[in-house]
Amino acid sequence: MFYFQVDVLSFSSTTFAWINLISSVSSIVGIWSYRALFQFVPLWKYLLITTIGYSIVQSSNLLLATHHTYWFGLSPTDFTLVNTFFYGCINELHLMPLMVMACYMCPKDIETTFYALVLAVINAGYLVSYWSGGLLTLWLNITPSDFSNFWILITISSIWPLLTLLYLFVLPKENELGVKGIILE
Repeated sequence: MFYFQVDVLSFSSTTFAWINLISSVSSIVGIWSYRALFQFVPLWKYLLITTIGYSIVQSSNLLLATHHTYWFGLSPTDFTLVNTFFYGCINELHLMPLMVMACYMCPKDIETTFYALVLAVINAGYLVSYWSGGLLTLWLNITPSDFSNFWILITISSIWPLLTLLYLFVLPKENELGVKGIILE
């Protein structure tokens, strides 16, 4: 997306500074929203809603890639700033219950080691995600000068998270972890 924003949309360094600022603010808003509004939502419902929300926000990049942001009366810059805000919020909302559960699952006397292990597994998942995205970009022949298949990449990256919804049935239906604040229903 970076090369598309620089080479095709001609975003300036100031625009990228605003994107980073809005991303940071949206992360804080996402964390606060989880704590204030979503803390007691059943986990499987919560993951269902946030995964669908993530896919919707991700698929909105199709409007940017196909230059249809003006349908909403927004320039590509304004659309990117709004999209960045929603993406940051939904990303934090999606991650928060997993972080809280990781804290509660830590055995006594090895809390830091176990929590570091859980975070390492999450980071390994991000690493696999980035690598597979890179390989998919390579496979679709998307280069800094050729974005003709960029819409296909955005479509795949929007649909792929929805496949994880097939595994929601493995979540326990009752609060087996005894976690206060997370209802697994």
